Amino acid sequence: MEASKYILSNLLPGEDLVQVFVSSKGLFGGKVDIALTDQRIFGRLNDGEGFSLTAKKIKNVEVKPGGFFSGKPQVIITGPYKKQVIFQSEDPAFDRNKIIKTLKLKF
Repeated sequence: MEASKYILSNLLPGEDLVQVFVSSKGLFGGKVDIALTDQRIFGRLNDGEGFSLTAKKIKNVEVKPGGFFSGKPQVIITGPYKKQVIFQSEDPAFDRNKIIKTLKLKF
């Protein structure tokens, strides 16, 4: 998935973009952007609120399977104060493992 202007303009100096999970770029792009770098996961949510979670701030990364009514499976990233970043994924186990491995998380 291609990175949006929001993602590219919010990379920190010396930070490498690893993967874009959700991008507002394209015909059907909304206002949601979620990206993984070698240092953090960051983006903005539907309400336009930005977030940035370094490895130290991430409390858990889990997969919620999709159901008949709920659609695609989701990856749920829990940060401080039980704040969650949730995105739909075609391969949630792969995405979960990529986040854990890239940020060297230990739960």
